[in-house]
Amino acid sequence: MTPKFIDAHTHVQFSAYDIDREDIIRRSLDAGVWMINSGSNSENSEDAVRLAEKYEKGVYATIGIHPSHAGHETTEIGEDFGTEKFDEDKMTELSLSPKVVGIGECGLEYFREYDVLSQKELFEKHIFFAHKIDKPIVIHCREAYSDTYDILLSNKSILHKRGGLMHFFSGTLEEAKKFLDLGFYFSFGGALTFPKKPQGADFSTLLKEIPFDKIIFETDAPYVAPVPHRGERNEPVYVIETIKKAAEIRNMSVEEVGTAATFNTCRLFAIEP
Repeated sequence: MTPKFIDAHTHVQFSAYDIDREDIIRRSLDAGVWMINSGSNSENSEDAVRLAEKYEKGVYATIGIHPSHAGHETTEIGEDFGTEKFDEDKMTELSLSPKVVGIGECGLEYFREYDVLSQKELFEKHIFFAHKIDKPIVIHCREAYSDTYDILLSNKSILHKRGGLMHFFSGTLEEAKKFLDLGFYFSFGGALTFPKKPQGADFSTLLKEIPFDKIIFETDAPYVAPVPHRGERNEPVYVIETIKKAAEIRNMSVEEVGTAATFNTCRLFAIEP
């Protein structure tokens, strides 16, 4: 079984798929779409690993703690965003699975009022852990590109030789170039298919200017479904719609874009296709 496409960042282990999870995965695999389910806390990181282990090929996992669990400055966020500390023993145990291909998602989230210092501390623990177990890192960054870059730069000597992934990148081209210098890859999701917002990311320019050997695609399902599924629950097979849009922007065939992105994803995460 060889993949046509790979959804490099999704969350099929989330509760949004409790009623039809196996159907979602089978539909993707039957369409030639492999997937990497990304953990956002220790519990669903373990869920992602156990789910991946059910399949010989085509389903993989990354493990980590999203910055929303690093604490927050106000009580307005709600109890659903409880603080969670990085449990290295637990993460080490999970990392022993051959289906774990990266560490994250982790990073910085400045869109909401989570405690900045706690986020930075949690982020650096992921960087150190990724170095310890020799895995690339998957970064969540929202309105925090400057601080994210500074932290990565200060830890440049221990970053993985393949860098890592700037998941769902929505920064500027100038910011992208800084992360490129650190060896990072960039993933693009359903927002690529949306009309450009006046103050939003210029995805077309990013897709044209970032070297194509550093570009991969994702869904971030169940969120941000691409056109023509916008407003629906997202799922891994919909990554094909984003790849179709990328092919249009790059003036390439869907097969060319899919083949290149699949190769890039396998190279970054050391996945044997």
